[in-house]
Amino acid sequence: METVRGIFGLLFKIYVGVVFLATLLFFYIPIFILLSRESWKVAAFKVHIVWCYAFRFLTFYHVKYKAKHPLPAGPYII
Repeated sequence: METVRGIFGLLFKIYVGVVFLATLLFFYIPIFILLSRESWKVAAFKVHIVWCYAFRFLTFYHVKYKAKHPLPAGPYII
């Protein structure tokens, strides 16, 4: 049983790595271009958030929100 779980874990880690690289190649260029100007940094932050949602969706990670609080306008550090 440990062997099967170990193989499944390794395959999942490889899958996550492949998804990360694929989404990085897709989203890196727009983020890099948007970060080139000071006035476009807010748009770059929004593209980064879309990249995070896409990565979490494709790798089956979910985030549980216990409570939603109003946040200030981004970008912000939590």
